[in-house]
Amino acid sequence: METMKIKHICFLTWFLLSAFSVTNAIPKSDIKTLCRETADAAFCRNKLNTDPRIEAARDLGDVLVIAITLSTIQVNDATTHINSVSGEYSGPNGRRRINVCNKNYDIALARFKAAWENALKKSFAEANRLTGVGNNAVNDCENGWGRGGQRQKSPLTLYNTNVTKLYGIIRLLTQKLGIRI
Repeated sequence: METMKIKHICFLTWFLLSAFSVTNAIPKSDIKTLCRETADAAFCRNKLNTDPRIEAARDLGDVLVIAITLSTIQVNDATTHINSVSGEYSGPNGRRRINVCNKNYDIALARFKAAWENALKKSFAEANRLTGVGNNAVNDCENGWGRGGQRQKSPLTLYNTNVTKLYGIIRLLTQKLGIRI
């Protein structure tokens, strides 16, 4: 059901952005310049330039919607991954940690979806706040693998890293849109 909702969000993002002429699209050089200002320019360029919706983005607000969509996809993929690996954590610490991550990624997914809706309505400050809450939930999951017992390797590090890097892009876009952070 959640996967269907994510596909719906992706389709709506593509539809809303493609409803406008590509001739009004934000120049690729602007995306390149934006990415140079992030902590990982190569990651930024890879994520934004390989997303087909970027061709229809007219301004930084549209790029923000795309970045939030990409974050939502990462969080949804992580939730699927949690479900596939949860059986591998049968000890008390592993079980507790995977349950915390499951709860936190559910929180993150809800916040990123709400942020997406706010970004579509040009409520950029609220979108930024919500993505921050989602990012904090993801980070809390990752940090939990070292709490309350012997440190374990998190099965979600890749997703956490991607969400955190995308959140950096979201924060930069929000600042460029004139929102104080």
